[in-house]
Amino acid sequence: MKDSKELRVNITKHAVWSVMTIVGTVFMAVGFSVFLVPNNIAAGGFSGLAFILMQIIKELTGGVEIPNGLIYILLNIPIFIISAKNMGKSFLFLALLGTMSFSFFMEVVHLSIVIDDAFLAALYGGIMYGIGLGIVVRGNSSTGGTDMLGVLLNKANYRITVGGFVVFFDIFVLALNAIFNGYLTAMYGMVSIFISGLVCDYITEGPRSVKAVYIISEKYQEISEKIICDLHRGVTGINGEGMFYGNKKKILLTLVARRQMDELNSIVFSIDENAFTFSTNCKDAVGNGFNKPVTSKRNSDIYKMLSGDKMEKIEKVHLPKRTCEHKDQQNP
Repeated sequence: MKDSKELRVNITKHAVWSVMTIVGTVFMAVGFSVFLVPNNIAAGGFSGLAFILMQIIKELTGGVEIPNGLIYILLNIPIFIISAKNMGKSFLFLALLGTMSFSFFMEVVHLSIVIDDAFLAALYGGIMYGIGLGIVVRGNSSTGGTDMLGVLLNKANYRITVGGFVVFFDIFVLALNAIFNGYLTAMYGMVSIFISGLVCDYITEGPRSVKAVYIISEKYQEISEKIICDLHRGVTGINGEGMFYGNKKKILLTLVARRQMDELNSIVFSIDENAFTFSTNCKDAVGNGFNKPVTSKRNSDIYKMLSGDKMEKIEKVHLPKRTCEHKDQQNP
């Protein structure tokens, strides 16, 4: 009984992710084929490289035009062959689906929209491309290309980061685009890549992105009180030990909205200029002060599938409220 239930859950989960992958690649194809390609603007990654290679082949062969989608698939084949052993079957299936559907839709999707302003084409192309890529990522999927190649290179040499490689590859594509289509189109391509990255982050992280901030300071008590009272955020104290001198330390952990980072740093360093902080991005924060927990089992499963996470129960946590009384005689 339990096995059959898990099977149904897995089938439903992968069906939802597959639909999200297909829908996302449609948006990506609209941004690529409708807005960017007609204005000779190369997107980043393998799709931009495929567009430039298509132009090079056409120039060298005297007019023979190979479809962008076919070139995109050919570029991805060796990446999938090399990385197949390192990927799980689920992700491999979704990545293949994303790569094939994006290749297909970039050749099929053609709308009669004429945009003479290249900047607007770069802007809206980046928006559509970013929306599609964000949906694909939330669907626990991929469209192949530079991110998978970056993972392979990182495993071969840890000094090569995935993010650094993606940025380097995008710069390489923009440079090629500048050579073949002029520096203006390369600048428009930069706008498109920047906008698509912002939109993709917004789709994947949500409008209320959260930062987990760690604070190391001798004045942890005063800092925590100020964060609780002024930012209205909870703080957790973690016992730590400095391994160089062997001295005991208190590490503060707090979650704040991205817009509160400047105010948080101002609080910390106004109290202790020798403090040390670092932060990480949080995909989801569920609980008091952040996203509301989903109460029904059905909605919880759907939410988790759309978020690209494992479907697990979200337990509702009630945090006690703390009141801060500022005793100021001048401002009672």
